Amino acid sequence: MRLGKISILLVILLAGTPTYSQDMKRYEFESAYAEKTSTTNSTGVEVTKTEKIYIAEFGKKEAHYISEKRNISLMGNNQVKESKSVSIIEGECHCVARLMK
Repeated sequence: MRLGKISILLVILLAGTPTYSQDMKRYEFESAYAEKTSTTNSTGVEVTKTEKIYIAEFGKKEAHYISEKRNISLMGNNQVKESKSVSIIEGECHCVARLMK
């Protein structure tokens, strides 16, 4: 049953995905690199997130690498949790992967 729901969701997502012609540009610049780091604090949790963005061929190729580190301090217990993910766009193909230890 779960596989059926996932298949239906993929069909809906793919149907709504715009198609790009070979000469279409997503951005006005040919290539770029940007890195963004942010830190947020809430009660007992500090989250540091770093995102590296690579863009090539006017946006036909794009990659986002996201690294997140959570320092959790609750009731005297301290934990550090980390997660990483990558999102790659090439033409009409968009892939997302979560990297685990």
